[in-house]
Amino acid sequence: MKLDYNLVAVCVGALIKLMPDVVAKEVEKQIKVGPRGLQGLRGLTGDQGNIGPQGIKGDTGPHGKQGAQGVQGLTGKNGKDGKQGLTGVPGVTGLRGRAGFDGKPGPQGEKGIIGNVGPQGDRGPQGETGPAPKHEWLGFKLRFENPDGSWGKYTDLKGPKGDRGDGTGALFDGFNHGDLYIVSNNYTTSGNERIICSAPLTVFMNPQPFNDETVFIKRMNGEVTIDGNGHDIDDDTTAIMTVEYTTLRLTYAGELQQWVIT
Repeated sequence: MKLDYNLVAVCVGALIKLMPDVVAKEVEKQIKVGPRGLQGLRGLTGDQGNIGPQGIKGDTGPHGKQGAQGVQGLTGKNGKDGKQGLTGVPGVTGLRGRAGFDGKPGPQGEKGIIGNVGPQGDRGPQGETGPAPKHEWLGFKLRFENPDGSWGKYTDLKGPKGDRGDGTGALFDGFNHGDLYIVSNNYTTSGNERIICSAPLTVFMNPQPFNDETVFIKRMNGEVTIDGNGHDIDDDTTAIMTVEYTTLRLTYAGELQQWVIT
């Protein structure tokens, strides 16, 4: 067998490199190494050696440069709603905004429950005296025209003859005294008067009557209410004439400070 000195030199050189520096230098002194020969041919690749043990983890290297923007990923599914957060502190009240435009009228609401009757209102001012209705006289009889144009019945206004007086009675005793008024609207008296009411209305007595002031009121068609206008009428505030063609005589009694039906 022929010894390949080149191969031996290579093996010795490799062993020296694997030795520690001190040992390598000592070996080089003992072995006379000749000049380095030519580079030999590359040998065959040997078998894969076993994996060595895990080395110690090195220090973290510096951060690299920012990489290029990646492609937009697909949109993920919506996550579940989170729990309700705590109520925040109320903010400062904002400035008052401008008034908005009026909206369209809403639908008609249901009819509400009828409320209680309110208190009696103040008496309104006295209206103007209306024109007298058409009427006709036949002696002492009087009749009025109805709203439909027909004529009502005659009413005899002449009363029975009274007893002869002795001169001590009231100055205007009897029906035929004072001015005569035929009225069809609300009316206020102002002294000794004779009033014929041709329609439903209210007669307001003189608010400042004098003692023994006397007023005759005759009802024709429609209910007539007599209002004391601040003074009672027989201890009541009003008197109502419900029967047609009847006459009431009212006299103011100064001592009683009220009107008396006589």
